[in-house]
Amino acid sequence: MRYKKDYKLKEIIHNHDNLTENDITEIIIRVKALIINSNNIYIGNENGIYQFPGGHLESGETFVECLKREVLKETGIEIDDK
Repeated sequence: MRYKKDYKLKEIIHNHDNLTENDITEIIIRVKALIINSNNIYIGNENGIYQFPGGHLESGETFVECLKREVLKETGIEIDDK
């Protein structure tokens, strides 16, 4: 994967319960994949919610390792290093 040097991840924080930093006891990092094949975009539907394949980052796991594992688990698609 190649990224521009100024590439930055976008962080989205939902705080519907108006929690303060002292109320937060756990941070969960998630990865998502946008899979496009022959002008088709693959998305999943769980309980009426559409979303891209992905999931939670496990301890000691890189973003790429997590993405490979989650995409394989949810779609059966194996991502190689190319």
